[in-house]
Amino acid sequence: MPPSQNGSSATDESPVIHTTDEDGAEHKFQMIDMIEVDGQIYGLLLYLGEDDKEPVAPEGYDEEVVVMRIIEENGEQVFEAIEDEAEFERVLAYVEQMDEDEDDVTEE
Repeated sequence: MPPSQNGSSATDESPVIHTTDEDGAEHKFQMIDMIEVDGQIYGLLLYLGEDDKEPVAPEGYDEEVVVMRIIEENGEQVFEAIEDEAEFERVLAYVEQMDEDEDDVTEE
């Protein structure tokens, strides 16, 4: 899936991403969008409930949507949590600007 600049919403066709945290617990996400910020690709992921149908906020988060860095490892996409606060703030600012730009277009 190539990076998107339009903030498109998830569809039933969006892939389900399985990640494993540092405690070995598996988490499921639905890919909403991919964005590029400062040459790095990030995934906007909707955290899925246990039945893969009801979005819920993951423990420790206020929102259902999580942003993860996507890196290439052995020819596969690997999703990583963003540990660096400055990097996270840059990506969050980009996503918020995307939302504002989309709202401006909708209002016209």
